[in-house]
Amino acid sequence: METITACFFFDDSTAADKTSATTDIFSTLAAAKYRRTYGLYSTTQFAGAAAMGFAMGANDGTANSAFTMAYKILAGVTPDDLTGTEVGYLQGKNANYYVKRGGTYNVMEKGVCASGDWFDEVLGLDQLAYEIQRNCMDLLAGTRTKIPYTNDGAMQFVLACNNACAEAIA
Repeated sequence: METITACFFFDDSTAADKTSATTDIFSTLAAAKYRRTYGLYSTTQFAGAAAMGFAMGANDGTANSAFTMAYKILAGVTPDDLTGTEVGYLQGKNANYYVKRGGTYNVMEKGVCASGDWFDEVLGLDQLAYEIQRNCMDLLAGTRTKIPYTNDGAMQFVLACNNACAEAIA
């Protein structure tokens, strides 16, 4: 049993991205409500890869490794000088962006997928689904006899799911 999930990261710096235009990539993906697509407006080449590197390295599935994408530093990415109006357009398109705040902090803002869902929630739910499947499969494969069709047998699956949920809470 193998669960494969994918998230796609990209960056774009087309002039239309930060306007009211609706034909740019961010508008198109937001309209389609793509839940597994994380777009970053940036004039730094491969900024999307930097966002992916942070996301895939930050949460290793152990206790207290959960994170949010918002307000994180991206290695090798130069912040863009965006006006409040441009930021508003990007936010309306569920685009993420990298800016300087307070004259001191270079941070990625928003942290959402094209659908508007928070990226950390998408990743966390993927991890939970995997752990539930793995725990139930471990139960089935690790039991020499069949699991009875009784309340006690059903409770074994409930406990396997509860253990996955307890791990997710941690």
